[in-house]
Amino acid sequence: MLGLKLDSGPGRSGTGLLPVGEDGRAPDQYSKFGITAKARLSKTELKIGTQLLKYPTIASSTGRILPQTFQGGVLTSKELDSLTFTYAQIDRTTKRDYSHTEAMSLVNKNRRFSGTPKADDFRMGGVDYVVNPNLSLSYQYGELDEIYGQHYFGLLGSTALGPGKLALDARYFISDDKGEALAGPVDNRTLNVLLSYSQAGHTLGVAYQGLSGSTAMPYLIGTDAYLTNYMMAADFMETGERTWQLRYAYDFVALGIPGLTFSTRYNHADHANPATFAGEGREWERDTDLGYTIQSGPLKNVNVLWRNAALRSNYQR
Repeated sequence: MLGLKLDSGPGRSGTGLLPVGEDGRAPDQYSKFGITAKARLSKTELKIGTQLLKYPTIASSTGRILPQTFQGGVLTSKELDSLTFTYAQIDRTTKRDYSHTEAMSLVNKNRRFSGTPKADDFRMGGVDYVVNPNLSLSYQYGELDEIYGQHYFGLLGSTALGPGKLALDARYFISDDKGEALAGPVDNRTLNVLLSYSQAGHTLGVAYQGLSGSTAMPYLIGTDAYLTNYMMAADFMETGERTWQLRYAYDFVALGIPGLTFSTRYNHADHANPATFAGEGREWERDTDLGYTIQSGPLKNVNVLWRNAALRSNYQR
């Protein structure tokens, strides 16, 4: 992978797009290299090496120039109809704007936890069950060695309603400290529910996210939290935080322009209890994406994406 700088300066660095040198400037280019071995027997596959992961408890961030990658092994089995079993053991990560690997830690914005110790052992296992084409259930458990453990329960469902489709996406996380609890106490429950309706290229959705327990929800540094209310500039995951979201998306294929998409989301949050602020934390964010995927020719499947985010908060810098 190769990332090239088009334009930058000391005042516009540190956003996760490019590495930052000691002088505060981004280099003209940076690169990553990874190799993965794969083996398959029947409907079971083993991958060892560089991994791009997209699971509820560990998800590579792809929101910048180059994605975050991990080193380790992933075993996936689909031997039983309607069931998918997954097990992973990860020991290193390369962040989006890094070229080198390092041990893993958890996000500690606004002093959510007592520290950011590193660990070179993250284990994950889970099962996905497709009940029918319109309903699937998921369970997963992930653990960062001697720091925290996390259970995930998920439900995806949809049904025809009038001329369109009604969909439900429900996610629930239970997180606690483990072993020596090197990052201090971890005690969190997070509920995330998205209800959406799609018809003729339009999708309108409303989501709620609520955190309970004595701490924020833990997740690996550099990754994207597996929550529909996770946004581009803020994660909305402080202790006790409640967040409502309104979203809209349009696929221009309905107008005869395949490949062109538009989406916008608005989060409004309150009841946050960050350690760095005395009082109720409140914030809102609006994200807008406009993307196009080239449909034919030598650049077929090349995607261009414009993103904009606006964040306002009474406690974040």
